[in-house]
Amino acid sequence: MLTQTLSLERAVVHLAQGNQLHPSASIRVHDHEEAEVYDPGEVESSALVRQTLEEARSSRQSQNVVDPQTPFVSPFAVVPILRENELIEVENFRSQRSITEAEIQVLTNLAVEVAVAIQDVRYHERFERWKHQLERILTEVERVDSFGEDRPV
Repeated sequence: MLTQTLSLERAVVHLAQGNQLHPSASIRVHDHEEAEVYDPGEVESSALVRQTLEEARSSRQSQNVVDPQTPFVSPFAVVPILRENELIEVENFRSQRSITEAEIQVLTNLAVEVAVAIQDVRYHERFERWKHQLERILTEVERVDSFGEDRPV
C-alpha cells in the first residue's frame, strides 16, 4: 500500500527489541512491477540512516533527508509508528526523488494503522504461546491424574 499509494520505492518497518531497532518487514518495487514483500535481514545501515532513525525515535517526530550527501544513500524519510518507539523508513533508491511533506503526512496517518496491525500480530503470537502453555499444563495434569488413578489407595 505504501509503495503504490505514494509511489515510494521501498518501505521498512523497524521494530523495537529491547533498546535496539531491528528492520523487521520490508516492501519494495522494481521498475513499476508488483510490490515485493521481503525479510530485510540484518543489513547494516549507513551512519546517516542510523542517526536519523535514532533522532526520529527520540524526538517522536518525522525526519526527512532530502539530499543525503552520503555515498549510496538515497533520499529517505523516517516516520514514528506511535508505539514503543518503532518506525517506518521509506526511500526512493532508484529515482532519487525526494519524499515530499505531503507524503510524510500520509505516512504519519498510515502509521496508526501499522501500529494496530503490529499489535494484532503480537496479541495473536502471545495468544498462541499462552494456548500452547495451557495445553502442556492440561496434558501434564491429565498425566498426573491418570498416574494417581492407577495407584492403589
